[in-house]
Amino acid sequence: MNSFKKIALAMVAAMTMSTLVATSASAAPMSVTSVKKAGSTTTLGTAATTPITLPVPSDNSVDTADTVEFVVTVDTGTVVSVVATNAFVIPAVATSTAPVTASSGAATWSQNVGTGTTATFYVYTKTTAIGSVAITNGGTTTTYYVQGTSDKINSLTVTGVDAAPAGTSVTVTIGAVDVFARINLCVDFSKGN
Repeated sequence: MNSFKKIALAMVAAMTMSTLVATSASAAPMSVTSVKKAGSTTTLGTAATTPITLPVPSDNSVDTADTVEFVVTVDTGTVVSVVATNAFVIPAVATSTAPVTASSGAATWSQNVGTGTTATFYVYTKTTAIGSVAITNGGTTTTYYVQGTSDKINSLTVTGVDAAPAGTSVTVTIGAVDVFARINLCVDFSKGN
């Protein structure tokens, strides 16, 4: 009878152990721990009405001044994915030994953080349209908004007549446009002789 009791107790213990389920640790949600525009922390960009404004890389070099730096904190061994609209993602900005031009980057990017817990990437734009940057990790997506600005004159135009008879009025128009062919300045001069 003692043997029977021992076997019964062993069976109850085995069944109890088999019903214990190890609860897996829930993954920590992704957090965007740093957003820097031209090296300085910014709180803009969380809504399309308040985008982070960036100068377009008019010198064809994508430098710190032309980008937003994102640092994302995630669980070890996970993948951070980024999808950009009207913007481009690059893993690093230009240096003297590693140039990054305005043809660099992609609209989609991902990084497996491996044994680390952060992913760092940069975003720039070549348009003045509002763009979005959707950052995803482990089912969590955070979206930021960016918009390019351009205030440098790319080309000048002068229109008018080459010559006019004495005593007539002439009009000369000078126009200045940026790299997107937007008019920055248009001045009409009229002069009568």
